[in-house]
Amino acid sequence: MMKTTLFRIVAIAGFIAIAIVVRSRRSWRSKSKWLASQLMQQQQQQQNQQHDISLTTIAMIEDDPSFQDLPYVVKRYLRKALQLGSDDTTTTTKQVPWIQSVQFQQHGTFRIHGIWVPFVATQYISAMDPIGFLWDSTVLMVSPWGLDMPVSVRDAFMNGKGSLEASLGHMLTLANLHDNPQIDLGEEQRWLAEAVLIPSALLPSKQIHGVLSADTKRKRNS
Repeated sequence: MMKTTLFRIVAIAGFIAIAIVVRSRRSWRSKSKWLASQLMQQQQQQQNQQHDISLTTIAMIEDDPSFQDLPYVVKRYLRKALQLGSDDTTTTTKQVPWIQSVQFQQHGTFRIHGIWVPFVATQYISAMDPIGFLWDSTVLMVSPWGLDMPVSVRDAFMNGKGSLEASLGHMLTLANLHDNPQIDLGEEQRWLAEAVLIPSALLPSKQIHGVLSADTKRKRNS
């Protein structure tokens, strides 16, 4: 009789634990989808309000004084990445593709404490004003007992604010960082580092000028 009762208690506890994990996972995924939709919705709104920037021509870029003022190595990178051509061979009436956002899947490994651990992620990057990104990943950590532990990590920069969340099995919060100037600065710098994936966003523009100005201001205040 006691064994039967104990079995029932363990079974009920197991079902409750599973229900909590499933609910927590759904909550995490739901928030990730909401953040992604917010990022893409902002882009769509800006796209509807602005002129068709995809009609920018090479001549318009090359004749822009702010482009000419860029360091040589930066101009060389942009000419290569955007296929602007050299100063001698450029077809100035050619239209330049203006990438407004990217979405992609990642899989690879992180080196953590000398151990390579696998991860998978989905990332969204927006070059529209306001710029932003969302990195939603699962890192498979190894416990001291040799068990695989999935750690969910969500890295984001939206509306000028950065955030970093990490959760073990969608149940135990490992990190929940936001409303912090240092986090804002770090996430903003990550956007800049990954902007090479959308090279047209690195052309002299109001967005980039605003980012660099805010970046400099945060560094002075830190």
